[in-house]
Amino acid sequence: PDASQAWKNQAKGQALFLRGLCYFEMFKRYGGVPLVDSIPDPANAEAQKIPRSSVEETVNFIVKDADAAASLLPDKWPSQHTGRATKGAALMLKSRTLLYAASPLYNTSTPPIDLPGHNELICYGNYDVKRWEAAADAAKAVIDWAPSAGCHLITDQGVDKNYKYVWETPGNAEIIMPSNITGNPEYPTMSGVWDVCFLVINNFYVNSAGTMVTQNFVEKYEKKDGTPQIWDPVGGDNLSQMYAELDPRFGQTIGYNNSYWSPDFPVLKLWEGEGSVPANQPPRFGCKTGYWQRKLVPERMNWATLGWMIWNLYRLAEAHLNYAEALNEMGRTEEAREAVRPVRERSGMPPFPSGMDQKDFRKKIRNERSIELALEEHRLWDIMRWRIAEEEGVMQGNMRGIKITRQGPDFSYTQYVFEVRTWKPAMYHIPFYRGEVNKGYLIQNPGW
Repeated sequence: PDASQAWKNQAKGQALFLRGLCYFEMFKRYGGVPLVDSIPDPANAEAQKIPRSSVEETVNFIVKDADAAASLLPDKWPSQHTGRATKGAALMLKSRTLLYAASPLYNTSTPPIDLPGHNELICYGNYDVKRWEAAADAAKAVIDWAPSAGCHLITDQGVDKNYKYVWETPGNAEIIMPSNITGNPEYPTMSGVWDVCFLVINNFYVNSAGTMVTQNFVEKYEKKDGTPQIWDPVGGDNLSQMYAELDPRFGQTIGYNNSYWSPDFPVLKLWEGEGSVPANQPPRFGCKTGYWQRKLVPERMNWATLGWMIWNLYRLAEAHLNYAEALNEMGRTEEAREAVRPVRERSGMPPFPSGMDQKDFRKKIRNERSIELALEEHRLWDIMRWRIAEEEGVMQGNMRGIKITRQGPDFSYTQYVFEVRTWKPAMYHIPFYRGEVNKGYLIQNPGW
């Protein structure tokens, strides 16, 4: 009772944001879920068996929490509270939710698998372009809000560093919602994830880890002039030249052959044969694809200092991508082209060609989103909401890597299939725990 109204507003705003965020995480996995906005009677077991709500009701619930949180939260916190939810974080929650809701997985009358009599739990039951309009408005609200919080795209570090600066420099101006784990005396102002994640993300210091990038994904990177890079399906003898021609974000995202890694491993040796593996570098067979994850692992990190990795929940570039995708689906393709331009330009990439139709732009913006948001926990969910998982080389079919050998001053590569994967339509929605379904109040997702 003695708390100020301002404090109460901030506390309530944070709680509503966190509830909305948790429901979004459930929505993107399950579809419609049980909605709880009051405490059920603990003495009444039946009252606790709350059935699933529809996709529409679930989305509306999240948006209501996001709107309420945005009205209560500040644009920015004092530095000692960095990491708490802000108005911008609430607006981003709304933007991402409405983008997903407008996407083919939900904005349809034909889900991947029918749930007889209950399709409203996994989709809207019809297509409505107004859902894309709502998604566009929500994304634009984030972009319009940003200046009030001093939030902007990083553009002053050079095209070869702007992108990396976003995930390597804590507290930078592009971040809307960071993780903010503190307590490391070596980096007292850093936000990020404990160094064990650094060990897990690569196998340079432990034997049981390593995040690899497939050749399938590498082929998404355009050349610096915006044209496709041509990868011979068999192989070639000019690998270093091909890497040098790629979008600058490639080298800031992926650890590739002969690139710099860290003070401990100044040359990343991923080729096979003589001179390929120094005494303190992991063997080539530890990497099936020919590529390691570079992004999120700052170059300063090594075995002696370790440190903290930076993880960001929301950043401004996502809002630009959300806005461009939604505008295109509304038929406003030229506006969409301009919306994505700043994201590409800050990494030295040219604008998308003018005059593209909606279908061509859709392909381009999806590829752009894959590149810009790579390894930030977007890709799987984008694949699912776009309903493209079963396409060859996406989540199904041949997963390819390359084998690299020295070829004079350059390197040659040979493509090969390291794994064949399977995708089933049921996987578009995650199953509920059987123990809960068996209680008789939850309808299981189709195919499970």
